[in-house]
Amino acid sequence: MALVDSERKPLDGSPCDVESEPMDGAPVRDQIESRLEPLRTDGWQVDVDFESAEWVSFYVEHPLSTRSGFSLRVGGAVDQVLEQILDSREVAVIASAPRSIAHIKLLSEIRNAARAWDWPDSLAPQLAVALRAAEAISHEEMEWLAEAGAVTSVTPG
Repeated sequence: MALVDSERKPLDGSPCDVESEPMDGAPVRDQIESRLEPLRTDGWQVDVDFESAEWVSFYVEHPLSTRSGFSLRVGGAVDQVLEQILDSREVAVIASAPRSIAHIKLLSEIRNAARAWDWPDSLAPQLAVALRAAEAISHEEMEWLAEAGAVTSVTPG
């Protein structure tokens, strides 16, 4: 399935392979809200918008991660995309985070920098240990950051 941008072009340049008949958006909104409800338990924000009778857009965002957006044809393989999001490494990483994080902004910035600058996998754990040695983060935060590493995508593919 190709994810599409706001102009309805596939994000990866491939042809959009989701063909369907238009349908009422309310059942799709309910489907997305219901399937992604487990994300809210871990602090994710889920926003569902409709752009037209044929397209639905939704976003997932977490303070320790980043915002990811999706535009899908109503009636297409929405459930498949939702399942891939729920099974993503990033969702699992966030679920494993300590329940109490005092330095959420710092950890988020480190994870996003690691992704943006394509840090080697060994750098986030080394930085986590150094931050703990300087008493800048807790032991639990250090362990989690060392395991979590860079932000990864929740997008399918």
